[in-house]
Amino acid sequence: QKYYFNAWKQDSENADYLFNMAISMDQLGKSQQALKFYSESLRKSENRQVGFSREAVQQRIKVLSEL
Repeated sequence: QKYYFNAWKQDSENADYLFNMAISMDQLGKSQQALKFYSESLRKSENRQVGFSREAVQQRIKVLSEL
């Protein structure tokens, strides 16, 4: 998590870093923080190549929003 946070701090526009932060928060049970990072990763991924599935992120956002 520390490495993801440091990478994100250095390049907060990078959708992949935001996605990694979302996964990390999600695994720690910090659903609201994960939701923010997932949402931001989707916004930043528009018109860019990313290493994650946008559809999977949208599904996870839906699940977290229902908690």
